[in-house]
Amino acid sequence: MTNETPLNPNTVPDIEGKTIILDTNALVEGYSHPDEFSLLLQKLIDHDCSLTTIEAVRIEFFSKNRNREELKKKNDFYTSVLTYPELPNRTFEQNLREHSLLFAFGKQAQTFKTVDFMLAAAMKNMR
Repeated sequence: MTNETPLNPNTVPDIEGKTIILDTNALVEGYSHPDEFSLLLQKLIDHDCSLTTIEAVRIEFFSKNRNREELKKKNDFYTSVLTYPELPNRTFEQNLREHSLLFAFGKQAQTFKTVDFMLAAAMKNMR
């Protein structure tokens, strides 16, 4: 075990007290590396960050399972990670209809994934 912190000290002032919206990759990596992920989550919690996501991420995270036991383990992991409930789609649904956001996202994304666009819409609402 190392004494290194999983957070860059220069980043801490920018995230202190903020809401962190987790994407599917964060959950997949966290599920695969629970010890390292729990250290990161604890540091975020120590800096008063709320951890949440959106329904589409939950569905994508749960979508690939070898059996029901794996699905149950993923569900247990998922519920243990979030410190704030999922953001309801209604809180950012207006952003999903914004042509300017759709254009900007489509221009920047190499491949368009609906889940990622929904995350962008949710983040825009978090300003």
